[in-house]
Amino acid sequence: MLPDGERQLPELVITLAPDVHRQVLEAAASEGVSVSVWMAAAARRVLKARDGLAAVPVRPRNGRLMTPAERSAARRRIAISASDDPSTESGGARRSG
Repeated sequence: MLPDGERQLPELVITLAPDVHRQVLEAAASEGVSVSVWMAAAARRVLKARDGLAAVPVRPRNGRLMTPAERSAARRRIAISASDDPSTESGGARRSG
């Protein structure tokens, strides 16, 4: 039983490729946060980018709507951009040294 005012958060178990696992551990350590906090922040950034891209009807300078292929390419660019810098938003408390 948890103390009053505290709630149990859902847990998620994931499997990562060894190189990604190492990079996540290093990134979390370099920011002084737990792996859980780091992964939650990374997930938030990707979801925010995806939701933002889906919500905005993008019109290039020529005024026409993007084709489905162009939208897919843009989504890939957003995903790559988010995966290139997963440490810009820690999203939680710092871990003591």
